[in-house]
Amino acid sequence: MSHASIRAAALATLVLLLTAGCGGGGGGDEVDAGTTPTTTTSPTSPAPSTAPFATYRDGTLPGRLFVGMPTDGLEAFDLATGVRSRPPALADGKVGWNATPDPTILLRSREIAKGKRQVERVRISDWTVVGEPLVLDGETNELKLSFDGRFLLTFQGPVDGQLEERRLAIFDMATRQKVKQGSRLDGRMMLGSPAAWLPDGRYIYLVGRDLYESSPTSATSTLRATVAGLPDNSTYQDNVDIISEFTHFRIDPAGTRVVFDWRVVRGYGHDFQLMTMNVDGTGLKQLTAPPDAQSAATYSYGNASWSPDGKFVIGGLYMSGVITAPLPEGVPGVPAGVIGATGCDVNRLFVLPADAEKVALKWPEHHPDHEIRVKDDTTGKAVWLTPCGGMLWVP
Repeated sequence: MSHASIRAAALATLVLLLTAGCGGGGGGDEVDAGTTPTTTTSPTSPAPSTAPFATYRDGTLPGRLFVGMPTDGLEAFDLATGVRSRPPALADGKVGWNATPDPTILLRSREIAKGKRQVERVRISDWTVVGEPLVLDGETNELKLSFDGRFLLTFQGPVDGQLEERRLAIFDMATRQKVKQGSRLDGRMMLGSPAAWLPDGRYIYLVGRDLYESSPTSATSTLRATVAGLPDNSTYQDNVDIISEFTHFRIDPAGTRVVFDWRVVRGYGHDFQLMTMNVDGTGLKQLTAPPDAQSAATYSYGNASWSPDGKFVIGGLYMSGVITAPLPEGVPGVPAGVIGATGCDVNRLFVLPADAEKVALKWPEHHPDHEIRVKDDTTGKAVWLTPCGGMLWVP
């Protein structure tokens, strides 16, 4: 598979725009876990376990995870209890969702006509719409709301246009008008979204290894830094200059660091690794690494985002093939469950501490220290969470 097709598949997960019937999907609900044995009151029966449910390693994680499963729409998992729910607002598989710096608000987008997409701010507590909707023309990449909620940033191009025609665009959420378009990325094949808002209303974006800053009211961009240690991944194979166009910036809740995927050349091929750095371009750290430097496989880590407390990074490993792993809690007659499958956008979900360095996740081996357990709906026993699409981590 070419790097372009891999990244195109990864891009589809970023707005969580899901389709029905995801072939070969895995997940907790894919395991036939049988029925729960009847509890008796006999004095010789062991007391029911009161130990807290561990969703990650020996403990829990904060917040809820909205994930695409082999159904329409999204499902929600409480990472403190492992319990699944499905808010009605998430059930529409034709709706896209994006996280925002405001932990109480999500962006919801839907196509209302060919070449027109309606964007709404939705309050998570009661799923009501806040303010007036914004209608975007043409085709767009990931939607990013500023910290103060005043502006929306995306890469926008004409309907059925070339990726090179997508340009950085900023919209005023109050007037619902475009206030700026263009950047030093103009003319590049924009599959990704290498831009992020800062808490003070400015934004940063990456061109190759050069980090620029600008604002909605500025007509220019200023070089902020050249990121030291970031591999130069430029190439002219197939007449495509691939530097930062595939990269997706996700800023942490405090607005001080970004996590992003980066193309790293290895041998005659390449991988996509996850990196973090400070918003001033310093402190570059590589979170993931190939498990075997001699492997012919392409390890593509992506769709990364932050936990609500900024202490963890979640991501997906995009590979091929169907894999299984022993269930966290034994179920008679069910030796293993599916934890990754071809046909799903995300083949493997993983969580890493934000200060991790070069963690190598082998394929198709199982990594219980980096995966999430949830409760089976029928038995209450632990199963591995395997999404079939994008992920949003909210408080």
